[in-house]
Amino acid sequence: MPLPDEFFALEEITAQRLFLVGYHLFPATEMVLHPRMTVLSGNNAVGKTTILDALQTIFVCHLKHIHLNVASGHSTRNLTGQLGGPVAWACVEITGHEVVQGIGVRLRQKPGGEGVELSPFVLHHLAPGLELFLDQESGYITPDMQHLGQRVLKTAPTPAAQVQPFDSVDNYHRFLHREGLFPIDLSGSGKSHFADLWRQVSQPRLDKLRQFLEYMLCPPSQTKKLGFDTVDRLIKDRQRIERLLQRLEHFRALRQELEDQTQRLDQARFTALALGVSLADARIHTTRLRLQTARNREQEIAQELHRLDSDIAARTEELQTTRQERDKYLGQQTDLNTKYRHYTEYQKALQAVPPLRQQQTEIASQSSEAEEKLRGVETELETAAEQLQALQQDIAVAREREKQLRQEAQAWHDLQVQLQKWEEQFQPAIGSRRELNTVWNQFQDTWSQYKSLPSKKRELASLEKRKNEHQRALQTAQTLRSTAPELDDTEMDHSRLEQRLSEWKDEHYALWERQHVDRERKTELQTQWEQLAKGRPPLPESAARLVEDGLAVPFANRFEHMALEEAADWQHRLGPLAQALEPASGTAPTDLARGDKPFFLIPEAGAPDAAQWEWLAQTDEGVLAGRAGLAWYTPQGPVWLGAQARAQQMQSLQEALQRFETHLAQQEQQIQALQTKQNLAADLLHRFAAYTDTESPGAHSRLAQEVAELEAQGPSLKQQQRLLQTLLHQAHAFDFQHAPGELDKVSTRRQQAESEKQTLQTRQRELTATRKTLQETLTRLQEQQHDLQRQENGWESKCEALRQEEPLDVLEGRMDFSRAEALQDHIQSLEQKAQHLETKLDGDKDTRGGLKREAAELSQTAATASRDLENAQAEAAQAKEAFIAQYPDHDLPNLEGQNENDRLKAAAAWEQLRHALTRRLQDLARQYELTLPQDQEPDQWTAYLLENLMPVDIDLTNQEDKLKELRGELKGVEEQIRTYVEQIRKHVDQEIGYLDRRLHRVNAILESMHFGKIARIRLKRQNLPAYEGLKNLRGAQLSLLQMGQEISLQDFVQQIRQTIYRHGKTSLSEDQILDYRSYIRLTWDIEDEEGNRRDSSFSGGEGLGINLAICLSLLFYFGQEQGASRGQGVLLMALDEAERLDNQAMGTIRRLLDQVACQLVVALPRTIEVPSSVCHMLTPLPQGVTHISVYHAEQEHGA
Repeated sequence: MPLPDEFFALEEITAQRLFLVGYHLFPATEMVLHPRMTVLSGNNAVGKTTILDALQTIFVCHLKHIHLNVASGHSTRNLTGQLGGPVAWACVEITGHEVVQGIGVRLRQKPGGEGVELSPFVLHHLAPGLELFLDQESGYITPDMQHLGQRVLKTAPTPAAQVQPFDSVDNYHRFLHREGLFPIDLSGSGKSHFADLWRQVSQPRLDKLRQFLEYMLCPPSQTKKLGFDTVDRLIKDRQRIERLLQRLEHFRALRQELEDQTQRLDQARFTALALGVSLADARIHTTRLRLQTARNREQEIAQELHRLDSDIAARTEELQTTRQERDKYLGQQTDLNTKYRHYTEYQKALQAVPPLRQQQTEIASQSSEAEEKLRGVETELETAAEQLQALQQDIAVAREREKQLRQEAQAWHDLQVQLQKWEEQFQPAIGSRRELNTVWNQFQDTWSQYKSLPSKKRELASLEKRKNEHQRALQTAQTLRSTAPELDDTEMDHSRLEQRLSEWKDEHYALWERQHVDRERKTELQTQWEQLAKGRPPLPESAARLVEDGLAVPFANRFEHMALEEAADWQHRLGPLAQALEPASGTAPTDLARGDKPFFLIPEAGAPDAAQWEWLAQTDEGVLAGRAGLAWYTPQGPVWLGAQARAQQMQSLQEALQRFETHLAQQEQQIQALQTKQNLAADLLHRFAAYTDTESPGAHSRLAQEVAELEAQGPSLKQQQRLLQTLLHQAHAFDFQHAPGELDKVSTRRQQAESEKQTLQTRQRELTATRKTLQETLTRLQEQQHDLQRQENGWESKCEALRQEEPLDVLEGRMDFSRAEALQDHIQSLEQKAQHLETKLDGDKDTRGGLKREAAELSQTAATASRDLENAQAEAAQAKEAFIAQYPDHDLPNLEGQNENDRLKAAAAWEQLRHALTRRLQDLARQYELTLPQDQEPDQWTAYLLENLMPVDIDLTNQEDKLKELRGELKGVEEQIRTYVEQIRKHVDQEIGYLDRRLHRVNAILESMHFGKIARIRLKRQNLPAYEGLKNLRGAQLSLLQMGQEISLQDFVQQIRQTIYRHGKTSLSEDQILDYRSYIRLTWDIEDEEGNRRDSSFSGGEGLGINLAICLSLLFYFGQEQGASRGQGVLLMALDEAERLDNQAMGTIRRLLDQVACQLVVALPRTIEVPSSVCHMLTPLPQGVTHISVYHAEQEHGA
């Protein structure tokens, strides 16, 4: 059983040797490992990376978590490719542990070459050697754990030696941690953490160090995961309540709507039915009057028809007598009348021909005259057209020239305006293009000076910066002189000041070292005082618990009465047994066998007897004593055995502590003063160029005045420049000085031409009208002549026909025609009388026909009126029945002053309201899948629908109460949703608090690490902009929770994302909102020995040192989390591909290894000699294997 650390300071546990057997490059290799730094030197493909992979395999021993290093020149990057056969062994010899002296792993290729099987083991009480894994004579490699156990039994010098295999990797890791062989427990998730740390150290990726830190220190939330499931449930509850509330609100609105429509329908129906009853009664009365009027008129028409029949009969008889007499005389008059008619027609034709011929002669003369005039007019029109065309061409040319001259005149006018403006504002006057060019060239010099204003401003800003830097440097120098009076003006030189700063740094460092020593001494004294103040020796926790429970008493209690010298003698004699326990009276051994820490127990001590406790040897450093063949060594230290010794020691220690406090306070003041001087001197050296820049204030003043003057002239110069550019753009107008006069002349000529054109056009129109008139006259005369010729031909044809039909005696009137004339007159009188009688008879017949038609219409009207009366009486009965059916308790109305149009409007309004209500109720029935009762009015459907649509457990009496209840429940759900938003922020703050505590513990470890010029490394948390958005996240700001607004979980998350983006300008996903890692990032502060913060420009050694220090602090932190003390167990890391490191960088890392008590194996292509280290040379042999030889070996001083 190993003794407790409280009693004996055990040797540091380190890896001393590495054994590789069965590897392709290392068939049987033994390599020494330095307690701090081991360097592997060799070219590519000699196995440096294989050695690093073997070390990682021994500690991690899990294929999933082993990160094989990238080896230059090595194409096979898997464990199978590194093996030389089916089985290989990798083992590390351990020193410093009482029992375990070796840990290792067996590597066996799986059948078919499908990977490697790893089997871990440890060696008890036996240091490993090649003979355990390889038969040197036969070259036979130990195949399995059973054969390894047999070899251990054969070669072991003690029976206690044994090999302990492990059936699982987790058991192997738990054993290493439990026995203090490894600082953290790699079982479970520990393998992943250590594998990542190994990869970061062996393959430093400084550009990804931040991501690595966040991966290691920012794990997912360890508390109950906060998700949006609760919000989703609350949103669904809100939607359910809101839907029920909306349904109730909708029902209330629907009920109000239907009741209003039903009331309006009832009012319209009452009006329509009342008007129907009143108008039906009025229609009966009107129809009766119309029927009586028709019957009276029928009697009057019958009497008038009887009178007309008598008159028609008398006139018909008289007409017949007159026609008979006319026919008698016509028979006598026909032959004479024909001859007389031919005579008359012949004489008329003879008389008509001579005038026609005279008219034709006159018309021919008029036609000739008109044709002559028409030819003269057409000739004049042709001449006018030619003159008009020539004038139009002249006018077009004049207009084009006038347009050009007008533009030129306008350009000259615009130029004159700009020249006048220039003369009024700036002088001198400009009269030509040459003068304008002269003014422009003179202005360019001034304008170029103004254009240089931006560069002068930049120069001014630079001078102002130099002036400010000069002033700050002067102020720093003044502060430095006041702080360091020993400085004089001669020392305000750069080299002298650097020398003085170096002296202050040396003084500061010396003072800091003394302070460090004094603080350590004070800490030792404080620890001694605290131990003495307990009144008993420091006991393990389990032993202290036994004392507190009264089951045991400290053995040191027997020496409480002794004086100082006697107590000191006994304390040296007893050694570690002075901290032993004695069983209390009545305590059984089983009561004392408890606890997880070992302690000494003296069952029967008895009275102290000096003879039993031997004093073997004494030196200045301590005392060697013993008892019964057992001895121990006790170093010199404070006497705590005995009450008097403790009291005296505590008093002297208290006085020493007070002196140290005063002395440390004085040292701190001196350090602060020196630090202030150093900071001021460093700042002044940094600004020394500005300190000596005495010309900048004057140059700044002069340039500022020049810039101010240019800025003052700026508006005027800009205006001049714009005006001159305008003038240059218009300079061509100087050639248009005569354009206005020429424009007037051209305009006058154009106007004259247009006047002539207008006169000519007027004459042309007159001639055209004259031509048209002449053409029409000529056409008319020709038509008249043709007509007269046709008439003349007609009369001549008539005469020729009469000559052929009658003799010339008849035609020339040589017979008596008087008897024919008398008969003709009498016949005409009879025909006139007959025509008069026929007219009278037709009028009587028309009157009789009209009366008959009127009688028929009256008969039809009477029949229609009779039917209308019957219909009106039926309609009145129906109207009254309908009214009584709807309003049985209401008297029949008698509305006056209304007409059918009013009834139709009322009926249309009733029908419209009825149709609207019916359509609304049918839509509701289809919407809610209800069947409406048949043969009912819509207002009866309303009650049926409302009864079926009313929500469950609600009636018309508790509707408002239910609304209030639902609104309160909805408000409560929305409040829970808003509260959840606050929980998101609190959850993130809580996780960030956990992270801050982790950072604090890691930083506490990092505080003690300093190397090279790096004095302090500190990790810190930096809030991202999204955190600002998270702080502004308030539940009361949710705008989605509006009544009637349907939202989903996506809408809720989107508004949270928008709020965070609005204040933090960062867009987060749903998972990122709940993850505290979305709001922070990790960074670090690094200070050098002078207290200056450094962010870059690290040397190679400092960069790797920073990486190594941070990784080891994380390893120590994980160990503390698992209950291990710092530096407990083997702490071995690797660094691959370190060819960029020089001796100085390696020395920096070497000093860091001393501070953290860590072993480091470094692989690089060249040899190197680092103090207190081992450097191996790896040389390839022709046989395809690698030979390892020691190139440089230097142990630690005192080792």
